[in-house]
Amino acid sequence: MKRLLVLTLGVVLAAFFGSAQQEPTNDVPATKEDIEKLFTAMHLRERTEDVMKNSRKQTKSILTDLVNKQSREISPKEKSQLQDMMDDMIEGVYKDYPLGAILQDMVPVYQRHLTESDVNELIAFYSSPIGQKVLREMPAITSEAMQVSTARLQPRMEEAVDRIKQKMKQMIEEDQKEKGTGN
Repeated sequence: MKRLLVLTLGVVLAAFFGSAQQEPTNDVPATKEDIEKLFTAMHLRERTEDVMKNSRKQTKSILTDLVNKQSREISPKEKSQLQDMMDDMIEGVYKDYPLGAILQDMVPVYQRHLTESDVNELIAFYSSPIGQKVLREMPAITSEAMQVSTARLQPRMEEAVDRIKQKMKQMIEEDQKEKGTGN
């Protein structure tokens, strides 16, 4: 009996001290430096540049398809000029993209949502083999996901363009009727 009491007391004490020695929850906010270390571990700058490059290609592809489908009634020269204008517009949007400033603007966002211990665990994950694999595969996953979503959205975009063209045609006709009756 005495032996059972000692054994039970030992188990209870072990459980108590075991739980007391577990790492306490760290609710200390992440510092700017913590977040910058996380961004480095995540290769966030490089990954964002890759995403932007893919986004630029996807945007050009989508707009080129729209121009080709929606501009059948214009001459090849006008179509080429329209394509050049769109390419210039897209390049203008992506040229001089303030990536560094945007990453710095993101630091407080991450700080609001992650504690210091969260950041340390994420850094450990992204430094692990599986974390590195996720980082390596993410551009391909993102690109494929964009292709899938684009395929689903493109018909809707075409419908929206058709509705806008129809509405513009209707507005022009109404305007012409008003001018015709006003003379």
